Amino acid sequence: TWGDTIQISGKNLRASAGEVSVNFGEFPSRVIMSNDSLIACIVPPEVPDSAVSVAVKVLNQETISAKAFVFTSPVIKTYTPRASFGETITLTGSGFSPVVRENRVHFNEYFAEVLEASRNSLTVVVPPGLNRSASKLSVEVHLRTTYAADSFRLSTPVIKSISASSGKRGTTVTIVGEHFSPHLGGNRVFFEDNLAAQQGATGSEIRVTVPGGRM
Repeated sequence: TWGDTIQISGKNLRASAGEVSVNFGEFPSRVIMSNDSLIACIVPPEVPDSAVSVAVKVLNQETISAKAFVFTSPVIKTYTPRASFGETITLTGSGFSPVVRENRVHFNEYFAEVLEASRNSLTVVVPPGLNRSASKLSVEVHLRTTYAADSFRLSTPVIKSISASSGKRGTTVTIVGEHFSPHLGGNRVFFEDNLAAQQGATGSEIRVTVPGGRM
């Protein structure tokens, strides 16, 4: 994959420093070493295609590989299976880019912010706007996408306290707990079968109006 060191074997490859070059498509590679039968070079990180030809030039003589060089897709091996809105989770695997902006992580259709990246690990933020309890997790690197085998699930909400145990209809009540959605549309609060109007929400607090109707 991008940034890996590969070896090219052949013959008549020996030349002085700077007289051997390797290109992946139109993109030059950094040659680490070369002798008469072997070249070691680094796959350039900026190649946008999923497969390219490899050209080796020694002095003024150039040859092109008969087969295309194919980039491997990223692989998700493990990840934090459950967390709440805005929390960070870690994905481990292979084929990720060490450049943060070159990794695109999605929970269903929601884009996740990538905080840290290496070839085998990504640290990402659970999107605050998720509107489903289960999400399909995917990673895209240089137009190649992989999906996690199992769904990611949001942590179950927990109610710790309610500001009032009784009150009139229309009274504002504050519910304190954990794993709430910071978006009003992500929470639904019921007083028995009556849906309450929300006034505000954070990950740990929801303010609602006691609804009318029979209770």
